[in-house]
Amino acid sequence: MSRFIVAPALLIAVMACAEPASPRRPVTLFPTGLNLFMGERAQIEAVNETSVHWRSTAPSVASVDGHGFVTGVTPGLAYVWAVRGIDSASAIVFVSRPVCAGATTIQPANATIAPGESVVVGARENCALSLPNGFQWASADTTVATVEVRDNFPDRSTAIVTAKQPGQVTVRVP
Repeated sequence: MSRFIVAPALLIAVMACAEPASPRRPVTLFPTGLNLFMGERAQIEAVNETSVHWRSTAPSVASVDGHGFVTGVTPGLAYVWAVRGIDSASAIVFVSRPVCAGATTIQPANATIAPGESVVVGARENCALSLPNGFQWASADTTVATVEVRDNFPDRSTAIVTAKQPGQVTVRVP
C-alpha cells in the first residue's frame, strides 16, 4: 500500500515545481546593415533594449562602442552583434574607401623631354585617407613614354618617366 501513496506525492511535487516557460523576446536591430566609408560613423539601435553588449567580429574593419556606434576602419566586411543574455542579433557592415575625384596631385603637371631622357614625377593623395595599395602608375602609350615606379607609399609616390620617341603622352595615376 505504500507504493500507491509515494507515486501520487511525487507527481504532485513535480507538477508544483514546473513553471510555465516565459516567452523569450528576441533582440531586434535597426538597421540590419550599414555601408560605411573609412572613418565614417553610424549607429545601430537595439530596438526596445536598455542593456545589450556590443561586439564586432572584425574590429580592424568596423569597431563598435557600448552604445552601438559603428566606425568604419578599413575596407572589408564585419558583423556587429548585440547580445542580451542568451539572445543576440547581428547587423552586417560593409566598409569601403571613399572616392575622392580629382584628389591626386601630380608634379610636374606637364613636362617636355627628348627621346632617351627621363623626368622624375611625384604624386600625392590629397584625401584625408590614404591609398591602401599605393599608386598605380600608367602610360597611355608605352611606345612614346614608359613609367617606372621609384617608390610607392599609401599617400605619395614617385616614378621615372622616360621618353622613347617623339610624341605626346598622358601619364596617369588611376
